[in-house]
Amino acid sequence: MTEITKSHIKTIFFKELGQALWLERRNQRQKLCKVALRSHLPHGLIDNMERGISTEIHNFFKLCAFYQKKIKITLVDEE
Repeated sequence: MTEITKSHIKTIFFKELGQALWLERRNQRQKLCKVALRSHLPHGLIDNMERGISTEIHNFFKLCAFYQKKIKITLVDEE
């Protein structure tokens, strides 16, 4: 079994959080440009967040607040 590194955990965290935000936007049938306008976050930044590229956690908090969603974290064993 390989060692789980801090970098690996961070990468997975932001990818999964970004995917959850993308799913929320899709479920609400909102276009990226409308979310950007209403959330006061640039659409390029939101796109990067949804793809797990951006790692500025305060922006994730802003987008979660826009969607009126909380973040729930669960620790799991490495698969």
